[in-house]
Amino acid sequence: MRGFTISCVALALASGSSAQLNLDVSSQDSISSAARAIAGSVVDLYKKTSDREGAIGVFGRPYYWWESGLAWNSLIGYWYLTGDAQYNDLISESLLAQIGPNSDYMVPNITNTEANDDQATWALAALTAEEFNFPKPVSGPTTWQSLAVSVFNTQIARWDAETCAGGLRWQIFAFNNGYNYKNSFSAATFFQLAARLALQTGNQTYADWASQQYTWLNEIDLIDDRFRVFDGTEVTTNCSSVNHLQWSANAGTLLHGAAAMYNMTSSPEWRSVVAGLLNSTASTFFEDNVMFEAACEPSGNCNTDQLAYKGILARAMALTSQLAPFTASTISPLLRASAEGAAAACQNDIDGIVCGTSWTGGGLNGDEGLSQDISALEVVQANLIPRAAAPEGAAGTATTGGNETSTVTGPRGGTSSVVPTGEGNGVFVGVTSIVVLATLVVQMLV
Repeated sequence: MRGFTISCVALALASGSSAQLNLDVSSQDSISSAARAIAGSVVDLYKKTSDREGAIGVFGRPYYWWESGLAWNSLIGYWYLTGDAQYNDLISESLLAQIGPNSDYMVPNITNTEANDDQATWALAALTAEEFNFPKPVSGPTTWQSLAVSVFNTQIARWDAETCAGGLRWQIFAFNNGYNYKNSFSAATFFQLAARLALQTGNQTYADWASQQYTWLNEIDLIDDRFRVFDGTEVTTNCSSVNHLQWSANAGTLLHGAAAMYNMTSSPEWRSVVAGLLNSTASTFFEDNVMFEAACEPSGNCNTDQLAYKGILARAMALTSQLAPFTASTISPLLRASAEGAAAACQNDIDGIVCGTSWTGGGLNGDEGLSQDISALEVVQANLIPRAAAPEGAAGTATTGGNETSTVTGPRGGTSSVVPTGEGNGVFVGVTSIVVLATLVVQMLV
């Protein structure tokens, strides 16, 4: 494996033991080498499991469809941060293979499992491709951004004002278990999608939807006055009670979206939201600066999905440090210590790199698999972010080269023409959005 001398690897294999993944977080070369090893493990696992499903771009069981989108997102980041393009054709093929007949990541053969957060996860991967100038599709949609816009349009049509004063249900289809649940991850992925589209295009309608979604989360008590983010609430009780489980993916997804809104507006209101979410995240999901999944990791009860959540948080924190630079001094030591812990939990065996669940134990521990690999890859390569260019559209960078034009329904009714990407100034938000957020933050601080 990369990062070890040949003699070390030979000795480890000959003795029947495994060699720990080598990582020096002060060395860009070492970080890149470690990321390369883990990225290779992700792709190898795809090759081993995808044959069972027979679907391009989809990892086989026990991994659900959404996690495949998460994996490709992590590999786009790997390419962007290391310059290693060896997986680019596979990434592009996979992102396009799952777009569905209407280019909106609604795939007919998974209607029995596809939820709003699943669909949005793939859209966020496409948006990452657009932000990072990943090579454009040679066929199909004209830009990666167009896929994200299509998903956004399908989700605003599902905004459910008839129950709980708004929000998205977890499940898209009424015949699926969970249709009566409004979960924070669906809300958070929609919020981030709207916020990043707002930053990328400069369009007020996206910003207004992001503000409305965040406000709803707070008003329904899924975000409390300490910026703790809770799991969800039931439509059948008109969202009168809340499931108080806290997951790193929810907090991280909201943090990234809030950072995008702050970058776009420079408003003190969004700065307060970013700071509040970051402080809550740091106190909930870190122990001695090392990330852990508080709701399930100490008890060893994390399921396959939950094992990937730390990767979502790691990526979100890294990008937040770019979009909201005032957070970097808090985020950097957390990501460095977590990457060191993750590397210590990854080992080289005869089949390649395998990564364990816990980053606090100093060795391979727990079951290994795709979820652990994604989390390890994200937290390791997150340490390359400080020297990377910010996503296109962020303040101080050029706007993206996309050219999508569409009509989007505003959150309070009416329509707003979405300007072609590159025509927006990338640094404004509607007055309505700022007033709503100012009121919200004041209420939370009193």
